[in-house]
Amino acid sequence: MRVLLVEDDISCAESLMTALLEIDADYAIEHVTSVASALSELDSGKAYDFALVDLGLPDADSFEAPAKLSRQYPELGVVALTKETDQGLASAVIRLGAQDFLSKGDCGPLAVDRALRSAMERRERELALKDVVNIDSLTGVLNRRGALTFLEGRASSHRIGRDL
Repeated sequence: MRVLLVEDDISCAESLMTALLEIDADYAIEHVTSVASALSELDSGKAYDFALVDLGLPDADSFEAPAKLSRQYPELGVVALTKETDQGLASAVIRLGAQDFLSKGDCGPLAVDRALRSAMERRERELALKDVVNIDSLTGVLNRRGALTFLEGRASSHRIGRDL
């Protein structure tokens, strides 16, 4: 599994990478320290299954980082990282596109594994639901809503300079 770790605190990033490798030595982890670097990494064409994204990055306001990554890369699973343990914050982050929430105070292997598994299941359900909503069950092609969603995504990608 390929994981993009977006964390500006080097010691926190190191402990998260250690936890990921304790869970599964086959994790491929790329560490960047800003949203701009994460977007550059994703724009380069490298495929990632998940992004672990800090809510306190220097180039993003709180929820902006996970929301931006989720919006621009809907297939990417996003787990938000924060120093807070507030469940209201967790709900808000998930409403904005993240699949799960992880407190930095609880970044042991078991907690990281639970967050990634939960995020994986949530992302799979979201993608399956998108297929149900956007694809005609009889013909197997995009329905009207699916075509509009595709065209809107293409138009917004064109506006931000990404080529589909």
